[in-house]
Amino acid sequence: MYSKSKALFAVLALFAAATAHARQPGKGRVLVILSSEDKLTLKNGKIHKTGFFFPELMVPVQKLAAAGYEPVFANPKGNRAVMDAISDSASFFGPSPQALKKYEDAKAACRALGICGDKLEGSRKLNKIADILPDLKDYSAVFVPGGHAPLEDLWKDADTGKVLRYFHEHKKTTALLCHGPVALLSAMEKGKAEKWAYRGYAMTVFTTGEEKQAEKGFLGGDVKFYPDRALEKAGAKIKKGAPGSSTIVTDRELITGQNPASEDALADKLLAALQEK
Repeated sequence: MYSKSKALFAVLALFAAATAHARQPGKGRVLVILSSEDKLTLKNGKIHKTGFFFPELMVPVQKLAAAGYEPVFANPKGNRAVMDAISDSASFFGPSPQALKKYEDAKAACRALGICGDKLEGSRKLNKIADILPDLKDYSAVFVPGGHAPLEDLWKDADTGKVLRYFHEHKKTTALLCHGPVALLSAMEKGKAEKWAYRGYAMTVFTTGEEKQAEKGFLGGDVKFYPDRALEKAGAKIKKGAPGSSTIVTDRELITGQNPASEDALADKLLAALQEK
């Protein structure tokens, strides 16, 4: 997939948001870390089919492409990332009359990347990036979208932690959305909270209140842990907006968004941070 990145990037740019400014290709690469999982194991042992949340991935990726950044996808296993079927709907692209077109453009761009559609490809294996840390200097930022899948693997994945620590140490822009911020827990050294790279950082994440609504609804059971409580226990300063409201928290190089409603604002904050650098 990586060998085709330039061609895929060119196709993706064609489907970027209609309101985007003139494109300036070649600004740099953004590493997009996805989960390798297609399921979430609930507290009662039930398996809930999940994956990445479609608009949380594609809204920022399309805006990045429109601004001239090349997305490079990676996950722990280097396998095909799976979309959460629940998120495959135009209803998540806003209440406006343009929602259907935004959805259709996002699906076309996702197919061009090999992430959606019949001809699905794998992502780069994350350890191939994490084990050659000097290569990370070529990336302008790292982005982790949500969906429930990160609760299964990214929060404890050593290679995710290695990459995030590199971006933290080099003060490179790091953006995570909805359940994506749970991946920050992987940046603890030897699992010790006192050695956590993000200890004392202000951030947001899908809240316990929002999770409880999901548990009563489509999840059909309780999650094993709540991301906001886990991050707070590790030493984060959690900021919460109203359930379902667009909420963004920025602290140093870190940008976090609370939920799917935050996807547009997070993408804009990410681009603004990149432009500042």
